[in-house]
Amino acid sequence: MPTARATRRHAGMPAGLRNGPVYMDYNATTPVDSRVLAAMMPFLDTHFGNPSSSHHYGDAPHAAVARAREQIAALIGAVPDEITFTGSGSEADAMAIRGVAIAAIDAMREPPPPPPDAGPPAGPAAREV
Repeated sequence: MPTARATRRHAGMPAGLRNGPVYMDYNATTPVDSRVLAAMMPFLDTHFGNPSSSHHYGDAPHAAVARAREQIAALIGAVPDEITFTGSGSEADAMAIRGVAIAAIDAMREPPPPPPDAGPPAGPAAREV
């Protein structure tokens, strides 16, 4: 009989990983946590509509995506509008690189802030007291 600690340690772990060697090839494929699979099943066999669609079949998936966005935002201290889901790691990487590049371009267009110890501006107006 497994101990409570072992049960907690294996919670959600795919059966094929429980008593075998450590699986290190997550670049090739990733096992799905059973809790994730249970949460996904309604959207794989019943509510399979496109969440971006405006028809009836997209309503439940749209609500689920909105709920997931709220949950993730709450978990990391963000607001839901700051959470973007992508279709792959490559898409997420490209989005992050693009965001950094755009921020760098925007920073070059803005004048730099004055140094912290700049004091009052020099010139005739500065001498009038």
